[in-house]
Amino acid sequence: MLKTILVAFDGSDQSRKAFAFALELAAKFGAKMVVVGVIRLPEPAVSVEIDAMLDRGKTPRSFRLSRRNLNARASRSIGG
Repeated sequence: MLKTILVAFDGSDQSRKAFAFALELAAKFGAKMVVVGVIRLPEPAVSVEIDAMLDRGKTPRSFRLSRRNLNARASRSIGG
């Protein structure tokens, strides 16, 4: 029996398919789903720029929208 399902999401088609599959498994087994957002930093990245971006909590707009869409989809699938 599955208790927790971990899914990495980066916005790619493969991660969208993995998310959909994980939703099905979570519904079937009554499992909790944990989604980890994965982003690729711009290249070349300077460590000072990375630290500043992480400190300010800045994430690309597309990632925020994807996360919002995933949350809405998950809520609909579990009836919340």
